[in-house]
Amino acid sequence: MDDESSLALITFKASHKQFEELLSELRSIKTAVQGLPKPDFRTKRLTLVKVIIDHGATIEGEIKSMQLTDTQQATIEFGAPVDKKGFPAKVQEGSVVISIDDAAQATVTQDPTNPLKALVAGGSPSDVSTMIRIKADADLGDGVELIEGSEPYNTTSSKATGFGAPTIGTPEEQP
Repeated sequence: MDDESSLALITFKASHKQFEELLSELRSIKTAVQGLPKPDFRTKRLTLVKVIIDHGATIEGEIKSMQLTDTQQATIEFGAPVDKKGFPAKVQEGSVVISIDDAAQATVTQDPTNPLKALVAGGSPSDVSTMIRIKADADLGDGVELIEGSEPYNTTSSKATGFGAPTIGTPEEQP
């Protein structure tokens, strides 16, 4: 069995109290992880997560996704096209397009000098991840054969800087 698909089963003896403490810790981990962007299991890439349980156990993994706040921007550059063995391959010139599935979460501006690169500017924060996609025509002739790559993406809120407008109730007589 290869490392990418291996699972480990750990058994241990514990008192009822120790078991309840561990169960409580695992529930808090579940709550913390639910707020993270969902991993894209197709790419088998996960965002860096490290959880240390009070009793000395550590759970570590990598959940990789591009994440920006609504006030940040960053570049993304996809790797060059490759064939099924991983060797460099060509695509139809001018056919490379980088886009995002949920345009409310970010603005994606493709670099005019490098079609594999784009500037991503955070938009509306969301609890749900979306995908930044790159597509190109792999058929160098008259036909079209689309290839695609993707990267998970999520926009979060930036640091609080103030408060929204107050809502004032209807005046009424005191009792």
